[in-house]
Amino acid sequence: MFSDIVDFMGDGTCISPDDDKFITKAFKEGKTLFATEVIAYVRQYRDNDYDFGIVPFPKYDASQPRYLSYIAESSCVVTVGMDNTDLTTTGAILETMGKYGKEILTPAYYEGQIKSRFARDETTGDMLDIIFTHRSYDLGVFFNWGNAYGSLKSKDANPATLYRSLEKTMLRDIQKSLGALGLY
Repeated sequence: MFSDIVDFMGDGTCISPDDDKFITKAFKEGKTLFATEVIAYVRQYRDNDYDFGIVPFPKYDASQPRYLSYIAESSCVVTVGMDNTDLTTTGAILETMGKYGKEILTPAYYEGQIKSRFARDETTGDMLDIIFTHRSYDLGVFFNWGNAYGSLKSKDANPATLYRSLEKTMLRDIQKSLGALGLY
């Protein structure tokens, strides 16, 4: 699968910049067929002169059981400093914020803004339901254990060779992360 993606991304018809402004500008100017974007940015495109739709990432092939929607590594992450002296209160506050955010804020934003105000057609709501139902976090991207994610971004990367060369470092970094959480 990785080799297929590398071939596709490297054939000259696909641009994968790290600059969000490039993607936003190209999409607003109608210069893209597909653009991966954070859902929150859809409001920026509401006034576009052309119609656009929202679709989930495609399945790799027909045997894939469900769609997977990648959550950007800069989204939905809360960190608590190692110097926090009152983890019980911090945990209770974060848990409460998460509970009410899920019960009150998310439905108001999702139903009241994204699905109704920013959607441009009737099928967008169905597509958003698929996307949000199958959200997926890639912890390897979040933590970049062993610099595997950084190394995989190279178009010349061979995943099997890369894994063999980074396996010990990745496992050590994972154990270190779990240890810091008291889980290892």
